[in-house]
Amino acid sequence: MKDKLPHEEIRIPVVEEVLSVGKQAVVSGEVRIEKRVDTTTENVSVDLTGETVEIDRIAYNTYVDVVPQIRHEGDKTIIPVVKEVLVVEKKLMLVEEIHLYKSRQTKTHREDVSLRKESVKVHRNS
Repeated sequence: MKDKLPHEEIRIPVVEEVLSVGKQAVVSGEVRIEKRVDTTTENVSVDLTGETVEIDRIAYNTYVDVVPQIRHEGDKTIIPVVKEVLVVEKKLMLVEEIHLYKSRQTKTHREDVSLRKESVKVHRNS
C-alpha cells in the first residue's frame, strides 16, 4: 500500500459574471417647429336662381255644376275660386280664376371669400 500523504486543501475560487443592463436618456438634438397661417382671398362666382310669381285675377261670375280642377297651361297654373250663392237652389258659381305665371331669372353673384392655409417648417438642431 502506498503511503498516505497528508491531505492538502486547495482552494479554487468560482467566479460568476452578472450582466446589468440599464438605459439613460441622452439628448441627441432638438427640433423647432414653426407654424404659420396664411390667409388668401379668392373671388368666387355662384349662379343664384330665383322665381317670381305674377297673379292675374280673371272674374267669371258664372254658375257651374262642379268645382273646376286646378289646371296647368305651360308655365301658368290656373286655380278656380268658387263660392256658394243662395238661389232657389244652390249652385256653384265660378267667381274667378287665378292665373300664376312663373319666370326664372339667373344672376351671377360675386363675393370675396377668405381662405386660410397653414404651413409648417421643421428645423432640426443637432
